[in-house]
Amino acid sequence: MRKRLLLVLVLMLALALCSGCKLIVRDMDVVNGRTVLQLGDQVYTRGQIDQMVEEELDLLEANYASYGSALDRTDPAVISDAQDAVLGSLTRDMVLADKANELNIALSEEDIAQLESAAEEEYAANLDFFRNYFMIDPEASEESVAALMGSYGYPASVQATFDVLKTDKQENLLMEAVTADITVSEEEVSAAYATNLEAQKADYETYPSLYESDLLSGETIYYTPAGFRYVKHIFLPFTQADAAAIADMNGQIAEAGEDADLDALADQLDTLKITALSSIQTTVDEVQAKIDAGEDFDALIETYSQDADSQQEPYKTNGYLVYAESYSIFSETFRDEAMALENVGDVSMPVVSDDGVHFIQFVSEVTEGETPFEAIRDTVEADTLLTKKQEAYSALVDSWIEEADVKINRNALK
Repeated sequence: MRKRLLLVLVLMLALALCSGCKLIVRDMDVVNGRTVLQLGDQVYTRGQIDQMVEEELDLLEANYASYGSALDRTDPAVISDAQDAVLGSLTRDMVLADKANELNIALSEEDIAQLESAAEEEYAANLDFFRNYFMIDPEASEESVAALMGSYGYPASVQATFDVLKTDKQENLLMEAVTADITVSEEEVSAAYATNLEAQKADYETYPSLYESDLLSGETIYYTPAGFRYVKHIFLPFTQADAAAIADMNGQIAEAGEDADLDALADQLDTLKITALSSIQTTVDEVQAKIDAGEDFDALIETYSQDADSQQEPYKTNGYLVYAESYSIFSETFRDEAMALENVGDVSMPVVSDDGVHFIQFVSEVTEGETPFEAIRDTVEADTLLTKKQEAYSALVDSWIEEADVKINRNALK
């Protein structure tokens, strides 16, 4: 009798435990389904928020790692900050979507088609960038590369890319609609020119490299500092094997410890360059002979140069910008030889870099000074108007968020 009773108790306990397991599953479903954020028909649940918080933590972790630090994902303060970031971003998106709906702002079929095409192109370009930048095995799956993209905050699929582009396009249309009546006066344009000129002049005189980066990125140039010039070059690359051997030796030198014989490593590097040069010496001599004979340098670029960018604008017409401390030009050796040329039209002797041989021509001196107002007036007006609209729009968005009936249940995240 006692054994039978014990068996019954054991069975009841087992049933209770099993029932408890099912109860836990059901409870998690309930927890994940709880509403955390709501504005009208727009709702985000605990499960959705948790997933976005994990993605935010992934991004933070990658950022920390890029600076050689580690992120403690279990730190309550870190988690709370990530939750705040997600809730703040979603709140803004919900309010803007609600406002766009209120103002009947919607994308056309043509807009959607253009965005779909742009999303495919951008996603493919991002995949290529990550494969090249991180030197990923060409055989690695697209999924693995996309996962890496996601950890750095890039859209990890064509659909995700489309969603980002769509959101940006919708917001641009919304901003255009609510700031359509904003204008700028001639006085505002003139004041903006004077302010930007003064600030840019001070920046460039202190940090000349800013001029170089601003010019490359398409910023409006109000002032040009002294010391810059344009050069063109004929590039004859080493063979792939020779270039790889030189790159490997440079890597060894960079990683060499205090006890390493740096002179011996430098001698090995010189030997590799001599060997690499010998394999293209015939072409180098041929180009040198044609330069000595006075043949047109641009024609020689088209015939011999293996630098694809030099065949594209603006490099084809202007050449490459360089100054005494350039960081974006091909190499320090190239830069120094380019700056050593004395007169416009001068051509260097063959310049050997880690990648190949360059013949460099001094094309033009960049004139120092202020950019005349009339030369960039329309651009200044457009920039000033855009800034004024962005500031007005930002203030409007803040007021919309403050006035919106957004319900946030932080307790649902506990």
